[in-house]
Formats: sequence, C-alpha cells, structure tokens
Amino acid sequence: MKYFEKEKVHIPRQRDEIIFDFLGYGAFIFSLLLLSLLWGELPDRVPGHYNFAGEVTRWDAKGAILIMPVLGVVNGALFRPLERFPEIHRFPKRYNEKNAPEFLLTSRRMMNRVKNILLIFFAFLIINDLSVSLGWGFNLGYWDFPLLMLVLGLVFWIRLREMRKIK
Repeated sequence: MKYFEKEKVHIPRQRDEIIFDFLGYGAFIFSLLLLSLLWGELPDRVPGHYNFAGEVTRWDAKGAILIMPVLGVVNGALFRPLERFPEIHRFPKRYNEKNAPEFLLTSRRMMNRVKNILLIFFAFLIINDLSVSLGWGFNLGYWDFPLLMLVLGLVFWIRLREMRKIK
C-alpha cells in the first residue's frame, strides 16, 4: 500500500498526547509571557551566541531575542500537520488495514513528543537568554543541545521499538 493510497483512520487523541501538548504549549506560552513582561527591563544587547562552556561569545541587538519565539511558532506550525495527519508518514511494508490504527497512533505519538520537546526546548532557550541578559545567573551552558539530542533520540528509539512490535 503506497502512502497516497492510505485511508484516513480516525483515532481519538490519547490522554498522554493531551498532557504533552499541555506541557509543551504551556512552557512555550509561559516563556512568551515572561519575555513580554520583561521586555522593558532587557538591556540593549542580548546574548546572540554561546560557546561550549556556556559563555556568551556574541551580543546582539535586543530584537534578536525574538528569534527563538519565531522558531517555536514555526516548529509548532510545521509539526502540527505531521501530527494531525499521520497517514502521510512512511511505514514498513507490513502496514495494512488491520494494523493501520496501531502504526498511525504510534507515529502520531512520536510527532507529538518531538513537537512538544522542541517547544519546551525553545521555551528554555528564551528563559536562558532572559536570565543571562538580566544577570539572574542561570545558564545551563553547553548541556542544552546534547540533552535535547539525547531526549529526542530516546523518543525515536522508544517509538521505533514500538513499531517493530506491531504485527
């Protein structure tokens, strides 16, 4: 069965998907609210780049801090259709009408996790930039990107393992 021949199968949203959406969107919206509340207190220069030790290596104009919120919104806009229409995803040859709901749900859950992990990551980056700009002293340093890769890798590994078990 080719991807363009797949039937649309309605699978209700699961509780875990709703919880992850709440966490992802909640963290991102919180960071946007915090940014808007603290905008007037931000200095004219904000961190633009960090080295591996977490030290600021480039300072940019205040407006540059808006890059992360824009990327977060773009992330949500791109991942939402992938999550909403899992039938467009590629599946193994053993995909058929009988196991389609399992494949589609597993794939949809994977997109849900990735979208929300990225939203939480963007929220963290916004709060981290605010913290460094305002001198709060909070900075995860070089652990942010490796931690993101580890978490995303675990999500893919778990979901792909689940897909291998589908008969």
